Amino acid sequence: MSTDLSKLSDEKLFHLYKTTGNDACFEIIYHRRENCLRRFLLKFLLPKYHEHIDDLIQTAFADLHRFSPVIGSNFSVNGWLLQAAEMLSRMLIRDSKAQKRFTGVAEAQVSDSDRMTLEDPAEEAARQEIADKVRAMVDLLPSLEQEAIYLTLEGYSRREAATKLGVTPGVFQCRLQRAMLALQGMTSTRLEAAIA
Repeated sequence: MSTDLSKLSDEKLFHLYKTTGNDACFEIIYHRRENCLRRFLLKFLLPKYHEHIDDLIQTAFADLHRFSPVIGSNFSVNGWLLQAAEMLSRMLIRDSKAQKRFTGVAEAQVSDSDRMTLEDPAEEAARQEIADKVRAMVDLLPSLEQEAIYLTLEGYSRREAATKLGVTPGVFQCRLQRAMLALQGMTSTRLEAAIA
């Protein structure tokens, strides 16, 4: 007997997602709550920050996925997402103000001769070496997760990448999150090996 997932509450869907890993449950939650988060962020943020709304929504859902193992069973999915979106918005505003102050100070301190030394060929070679190592780690991922990483690096939005792959934005976000966690694990393992 198959259960119609769309009839389940967000909390039951989330519990099912946690226990079975069924991405369809997470997708339904995403579709139900995305517009609610968007409306909240449009009211909460000043217009100059509206360009970041899609990223904030993605991050809130990615955090819900990431913290799913430690989130208890007695909570409101909508309330959790709204709190996460508010916290992420406050961090965006704070970081934006700090970046503006830092950029102003840094630009005042960097002379033209210093700018020339910033474009050092050795520095560029080091950047290229790091990029090659990251590419090698990405190539170790399963093909679906590789696609998610490469499309993101190419500048596709979550929606554009999902459309290109023929999946929903929620599925794409889950793939991207799994890829990021795998890369984080690979990086930690390599650092530990280098230190030992």
